[in-house]
Amino acid sequence: MTDDVERCKDWLFELYSENGLEEPDGRGLYQYRISEERKEKLLEIVYELTDLDLDSDYFAGLFCFYGAYWCRTQYDGMHWSWKRILGDTQLDALTDDHCRELVDLGFKYLRRPLQTTIRGNSYLMSLVVEGGLPLRLIHDDTDHKLTNFLRSEISDLTRFPCSKEEYGRRIVSQIYKLPASLRKESTRSILASFVFAIYELARQIGDTKDPLADLELNIPNWKSSIPIESDDERARLLIQTLLKEAKERKPTTRMKLRRYLIQSEDSFSLRAELEYPRKLSQKSLELLFDCDLNGVTPETLRLLTPDGEMIDVVYLKKEEEEEYRCEPIGNDRMWKGKVVLGEWSIMLTTIGHPVGPVRLLGGNEVDLLDHDLLVCTRSEDGEYDFLAIGSVTTNEPTLFLVLQDEEFFHRDHDKEFMKYQGTIKDS
Repeated sequence: MTDDVERCKDWLFELYSENGLEEPDGRGLYQYRISEERKEKLLEIVYELTDLDLDSDYFAGLFCFYGAYWCRTQYDGMHWSWKRILGDTQLDALTDDHCRELVDLGFKYLRRPLQTTIRGNSYLMSLVVEGGLPLRLIHDDTDHKLTNFLRSEISDLTRFPCSKEEYGRRIVSQIYKLPASLRKESTRSILASFVFAIYELARQIGDTKDPLADLELNIPNWKSSIPIESDDERARLLIQTLLKEAKERKPTTRMKLRRYLIQSEDSFSLRAELEYPRKLSQKSLELLFDCDLNGVTPETLRLLTPDGEMIDVVYLKKEEEEEYRCEPIGNDRMWKGKVVLGEWSIMLTTIGHPVGPVRLLGGNEVDLLDHDLLVCTRSEDGEYDFLAIGSVTTNEPTLFLVLQDEEFFHRDHDKEFMKYQGTIKDS
């Protein structure tokens, strides 16, 4: 073993020891608590290495920790590249292929799964995700777009709870509210993990004016569960803000049809997805459907689509007296195309007969790429009928997103011209 590999091994095992381990245990790299002294030694090593042993587990492991550390502390929202991560360290002699080989070897050694895309393993994205939420994104959030996005997400997740896997899919519909530089798949994955971690921590603490103090007192290891440098002052302020937001919201007993646009290249696809609470009481069902369920057994929630299709989407499993757990029927509760803009209803089926239907909460609301966009349709007489209005006011000229002949346009409300924006795909 060369001296450089020995230094890598020593650094790793000192880190394991500081975290109460004898070897890597498969936790995310952001979950290792790294002291300031350990960070300084890491930087010292990567600037002084002379023997880059591509076959060494220890060198590969240290390479992965350095890459994740760089992403967490230096990433500024611009493009990702191996060249940016390697910088002027001794690692800059490595080719892109070398970097991918080291991540593959290092993740096997550290017992971590690689991130995958439709094109296969994504080695650079794996390091990005392992680093957690980049601190520079928080420190540079002077217009509060990221903070407001996260507050909206934690509020929505608290009101409409779901599994971590479901939330990872759900956040896709909201990512376009962020600046373009933050819409990357890797950033989306980090934000989804961060929001869900906040949500789970909020469920473990009581109502308090100081959620962080409550965490420190009652959940000593909470820092290892959240993908962020939680000792950073701005990061702690963000965590405190989001925990308070979560505690102020309560799970809803209402159903919601989330409508949104997905952008790809020069086109947009309409989407709709049903959101519902995890549990419903008999009283909630009676209020929602304006009925009396005494002596009647609720069975399913059935969705009525605008084109007349009826779909059983939720099974109501009785858990306690007059309380039901909502279990999804099938995996696909997402609809696509022009049918999204129609009127949707939901009905309750009981043993023997159905109850309802009731129009879904949300009506013609559409979650847009930006809050300050308006959506409208153009009628035969040339007038514009609005379907949805963004919830955030702005001093800038308001944009209109107009649906006309299956094409999206937008225009400045002070001007007459229309600008082509894309085509709706009915699939």
